Order: sequence, then C-alpha cells, then structure tokens
Amino acid sequence: MRRNFSSAAFSHRTKIDWAYRIQWLLNEQYPEAEKIILVMDNLNTHTISSLYEAFLPEVAFSLGHRRFSDISILNSELAVWYTKRNQSQKGVDWQFKETDARIKLKKLYPVIV
Repeated sequence: MRRNFSSAAFSHRTKIDWAYRIQWLLNEQYPEAEKIILVMDNLNTHTISSLYEAFLPEVAFSLGHRRFSDISILNSELAVWYTKRNQSQKGVDWQFKETDARIKLKKLYPVIV
C-alpha cells in the first residue's frame, strides 16, 4: 500500500514536524514492516539530523539505524538477504537497441575515424 506523505499535504514543514511524521510512520502505521522505503525530495528538513533535533539520541538512532551485536549475526542476515535477492532477480528491460543508443547518446560514444 502506498501513501502520500508529501510535505505539501501538511501545513508545517519544519524538521521537528518531519521527524514526528517519520516516527508515526514507523511506529504506528507499519510497526511490523521489515523495510520501509522513503522517496523524498531534497528539502533541508528531510535528514537524519531532524530526528536528533526532535528526539533523545537513543530514540533518534532507533528510528534510523539497526545495529548488530555480533559479526556472525550480521553475516547470517546478509546471507539470507543476498540469497533471496539473487533468487528474485529480474532481467533488464532495455528500452532501445544499441543502434538507437548510439544515435540518442552519440556524445557518449567515441568517434572512430
């Protein structure tokens, strides 16, 4: 399910407002999600530092990162991730042929004399 969390949808656009929206998203809307991908513009409030301005360091850190206590746990989780990723990999859907690319992107190709 996709939801629109654009800054235009809210009356305020401060770092603190953004941080609380992120907290709401992670803790209330999708508390069981393994991964949440945020697509954001480059507004200066959309940074990790906003979390640290709004919350105590341990809360801010918990919203933005995950730590592993042991290298073997990290390696184990990475192995699960890359195995799953490699098994679900799709082919590349090229949008045009090489000859079309040489025309459209001619400045990137060397001139052979």
